[in-house]
Amino acid sequence: MNFPRIFAAEEAPVRLRCLSRLSAAEIEALVRSAEACQHIAGGRDIWAEGHPITAPQIVLSGWAYRTRIFHDGRRQILGFLLPGDIIGMCRQSLPLAQTTITAISPLQIFAAPPAAPGSSLAEAYAISDALDDTFNLRHITRLGRMTAYERLADWLLEIRHRLEFLGMVSGTSFPLPITQEMLADTLGLTSVHVNRTLQTMRRDGLLELRGGKATLHDRERLVGIVDWHPPIVTAAETRAG
Repeated sequence: MNFPRIFAAEEAPVRLRCLSRLSAAEIEALVRSAEACQHIAGGRDIWAEGHPITAPQIVLSGWAYRTRIFHDGRRQILGFLLPGDIIGMCRQSLPLAQTTITAISPLQIFAAPPAAPGSSLAEAYAISDALDDTFNLRHITRLGRMTAYERLADWLLEIRHRLEFLGMVSGTSFPLPITQEMLADTLGLTSVHVNRTLQTMRRDGLLELRGGKATLHDRERLVGIVDWHPPIVTAAETRAG
């Protein structure tokens, strides 16, 4: 499987710099923290549901997912964590993990440096949190009101958009190191239904999945199918766009 590339410590601020104009000191703090990153093997839990969160972490490289597992073994994947995403940025004291978080690929995470109130880094953290809320709300809408075809199209467009921030989209292709079973557990479908939907998209000339990579042959058509648009979470983005 074609896993995403490993980021170096100096690339740690990539996503956060897209969200706010970080100062040189803030960038340096992120890089210093990333130099002491923790390595987690693919398939291992970062933490389990209900366990205390000791400190927020930032993903430096690799992919992980949030999941809820039922007593009979069924699971719902609630979302994916990509490089630059923040894990466990909680406002309350003594927070507990609300979901289990598991590494898909070999993962590097590092402690999120503290941010002074009103600083650019604090703003980047806040916007990252707002984007998480937006993606969660979109996922609820996806599961509640979209067909299987639409769910898959909408989710693929969202992942592609997030990877664009990181310079990980090459032409029409981007890394997608997940299995059909993971897709099924993400989209609330059976693996058989996911397989049929993927075959239909392939026949329609829209999508190809091969070797841990997705290729969207007609992105604009997919955008039209689900009325997809990039998330906007601040008024400044509206004015700039």
